[in-house]
Amino acid sequence: MGDIKCFPFAKKIIVTIITDDIVFPGAKSNIINNALGFANLLMSVASTPATARIKCIHKRTQMDGENREHGALNEEILGLLFKILYGNTKHATLHLSYSNIQNPSTFDHIPPISSLELCGESSPDMCASLVRRFASTLQCLRVSISNANMLIYDVDDKAVMYPNLQYLGLSDCIRNTTDMNASSLNASNAIPFPVLRSANLYSLYPFANDVLFRGNTKTLEYLNFVIDKYAVTMFNKCKTFESKNKVLRHVLISDDWFNNDTYFGTEAETNKFLNHLVSAAERLSVSAAVVAKVCVTAAQNGQGFQNIKLFEMGSNMSLFDVLCALTVLPALVKVRGGIKGFGSELENISQEELPGYVASTFRDVGENLQVWSMNSFASQYSAQIVDYILLLALASPKFRRIEIMPNTVLNYYARVTEALESGPYSKYASQLTRLLDAAC
Repeated sequence: MGDIKCFPFAKKIIVTIITDDIVFPGAKSNIINNALGFANLLMSVASTPATARIKCIHKRTQMDGENREHGALNEEILGLLFKILYGNTKHATLHLSYSNIQNPSTFDHIPPISSLELCGESSPDMCASLVRRFASTLQCLRVSISNANMLIYDVDDKAVMYPNLQYLGLSDCIRNTTDMNASSLNASNAIPFPVLRSANLYSLYPFANDVLFRGNTKTLEYLNFVIDKYAVTMFNKCKTFESKNKVLRHVLISDDWFNNDTYFGTEAETNKFLNHLVSAAERLSVSAAVVAKVCVTAAQNGQGFQNIKLFEMGSNMSLFDVLCALTVLPALVKVRGGIKGFGSELENISQEELPGYVASTFRDVGENLQVWSMNSFASQYSAQIVDYILLLALASPKFRRIEIMPNTVLNYYARVTEALESGPYSKYASQLTRLLDAAC
């Protein structure tokens, strides 16, 4: 004990507590005593830490007959641990994972929290109540909850404000337009997230209106979300992303909920929405080819994609689709992802004629493209990968760098060299030798 007290001025304490459903007869007092003894020992190391971060993970088992008793035991232990570990700390963070806490008094001794993560909590009411309790001090919030409306309206239907929240992650949400329509009548102008910088929505946009994006036009820099026809129509109606003062630099659009472009709604509505959404963005990320094609179509029918420098396109776009993307993304410097096939538009052209066709049809369309990052996709379609590289280079005069897996570098050099020495690419060898310095 004497040795452990040699750090009395420790400024941060990080604790991970793992519990399970197994309770042996008569073990309750021992568990509590051991837990409290550990906590007191730990606090002897850092008697007045400036920051305390506690992560509680509950491991479920099949011993359902004892779950209720052990759940109450967990709450009793956690309540006492919170009281000791948080102590007089000025800044606190908390992560609960499947803790199954039902009693709000468990959290009575927690100081104002700056970061809160709730995953797999069985009680939406407790979850929402805990979030609302610390709404005024939260800077980072990650929460899994079915009804996100409970986060922005309390039990009396009053708006909840998050004046310091900069990061928001929502998952497992179900859009509930009925509840929200009733609430919005009472707080239609509420701005709950005025300084939000990063929003990650891992399910469909959960609100009936644009409440998440109100008032943070000049702070929101990163947005990751799934869009559907409802969201497209609603955002257009609310003119959510039409401000010219946006600082939204990185947009990630996921496709988890659809597999064809009709899911977005009409082409005109989608084009309008996407062009406004990305008008200030320099980085556009999509998770599948179907979304990438929708974005390319939108870019062909608007001016919103003029600043995109990095396009993360997933792994299934054809070479033809990538070449078309280059024609409508004039600032593009880097593409990331895998190319699958030449595309039906190029497949009927012979291998001997293909380089000449691309060189004439897509000449200099990728005027600023410099890098293709294949990463893990390098070996996925290796049979045609050199063709893709050479054809992209013919359409992009500054293109010279390939990011590929280290174990494929030597093979890359050998195959590019061979292609430039004989065959249809040899006539372009003088302008394509820059590719031999491209891999890294």
